[in-house]
Amino acid sequence: MIENNQYAAFLADFAAGRLSEGERLAARLHFALSDDGADNARMLDVIGGAALERLQAAAIGDADHPGEREGEIATAERSGSDWIAHYASADLLALKWRRNLVGVRTRPTHLPTATLLRLEPGEHAPRHSHGASDVTVVLQGAFADDWGEYHRGDLAFADAGDRHAPATIGNETCVCLVATSKGRPDVDLKAWLAGQWRRGGASR
Repeated sequence: MIENNQYAAFLADFAAGRLSEGERLAARLHFALSDDGADNARMLDVIGGAALERLQAAAIGDADHPGEREGEIATAERSGSDWIAHYASADLLALKWRRNLVGVRTRPTHLPTATLLRLEPGEHAPRHSHGASDVTVVLQGAFADDWGEYHRGDLAFADAGDRHAPATIGNETCVCLVATSKGRPDVDLKAWLAGQWRRGGASR
């Protein structure tokens, strides 16, 4: 379940250009993969289109070489669309994955503020807390945690200090993109290790 206040704030930050590149990628994947996301993307286009055009015009007008600046913007948009297509439809399971310190398969993305996470059918991540706020978008499969179920295109939000133990749903490998405002997202290892110590090293 998406908390409406978090979702609305996230969309507002997207429209205002306040998200990191990784968070913007998560938002655009949500728009591409989710019917609700596509509807909300159209709404943002209608509401904010004129304002965004004015901002882009001002940015181009402020450049020393407006033609070059316009070309840079177009190139960035094409590049962004290519990455959306890559993460939405590429065979992500064929990529090289590595286990992180808590045993979950991860893979860096092309952005410093986003990473991929993979859980096999029947697998769950160890219960952990988050060192910083982040947003997760499901690229394939589905998972559930303490707050709900998330399927392809859904967004899940976590605040710093939130604890959960995501687990796959169904028979499909779950792949997600996790993004944060700065730095690659990761679990709060100090809190996780403290939890392991309290439980005598037993996993949950």
